[in-house]
Amino acid sequence: QLQSEIAAANKDKRTLEMLVESVRRMGEDAEERYGATVSSLRAEAQRKDNEWLRANSLLAEARHQLDSTVAAHDKEAADMRARERTQEAELMKLKEEVVRP
Repeated sequence: QLQSEIAAANKDKRTLEMLVESVRRMGEDAEERYGATVSSLRAEAQRKDNEWLRANSLLAEARHQLDSTVAAHDKEAADMRARERTQEAELMKLKEEVVRP
């Protein structure tokens, strides 16, 4: 009786060892398969982050250039209006001189 129980326990032990080994191999296979996928996804995410940062930087540069261009045009328009007012004032002066003999 004892020997049959020992034999059954040894058989159960070998079965458990085989199951543990099988699960270990499945874990290694999954790590190989999915580890590469996870690494690939991380690399892709990093590339996308870098692309976004570059695009954001280019956008900020374009905004700055646009702001500078608008400011330059605004200044040029203000200068032109000032010149027009000066010319109108000079023209009015000339008209007054011509009208007054």
